[in-house]
Amino acid sequence: SEIADQLTELKSWVRWQWLLRGFGRVAVLVSLSLVTVFLLDLRLDLNPTARLVALWSIGAATSVALLGWLVIPLCRRMSWSELAALADKAHPEWEDSLTSSVELNDPSQPDGFKGSPVMRQLLLEQTQQRVGDLDLERVVSSRRAWRSVKLGLAACLLLAAPVFFAPSSYRQLWQRLLMPSGNWGTVGAWQIEVVDGDRVVARGAD
Repeated sequence: SEIADQLTELKSWVRWQWLLRGFGRVAVLVSLSLVTVFLLDLRLDLNPTARLVALWSIGAATSVALLGWLVIPLCRRMSWSELAALADKAHPEWEDSLTSSVELNDPSQPDGFKGSPVMRQLLLEQTQQRVGDLDLERVVSSRRAWRSVKLGLAACLLLAAPVFFAPSSYRQLWQRLLMPSGNWGTVGAWQIEVVDGDRVVARGAD
């Protein structure tokens, strides 16, 4: 049970690292895709068809990224043997004793292939003493996962930055992308405003 508890904790740790890394990658992909489309629209004044293609492309890329970087890794099954092999690889001083203990105590295997029960018990006791020193950080480092998270947050901040210095134009860029067929004006550095241009006057007036 002690070995099973350690392997269960290791499984949770591995899945958590996958989740963090996948979140960071998806955030970077989506943010950079949106920034690229906004810059192209600002520079080239994309027509509705081009904006629709860009919207569908971003949606498709996001769906594929979510599936490949989050859904599939989190749904992937990890056997005890695979987890034990990861731990043994990170702790070469164990000499693969954890993997051997898991395989030799597998109830699905016949006892005739497992060797002496006494030797198995000695190996299991030795392994139980070692797994108490299991270092999760050595098995799967969290530095890569947190680096992905930091890059994802930086990309999101880059995407949100125009809100603070050009909110009107930035809102119009979002409208042009999310509703490509709408009657939206061109977003640019110049904006023409006709003062009191929408009013009713009497016939014959100046």
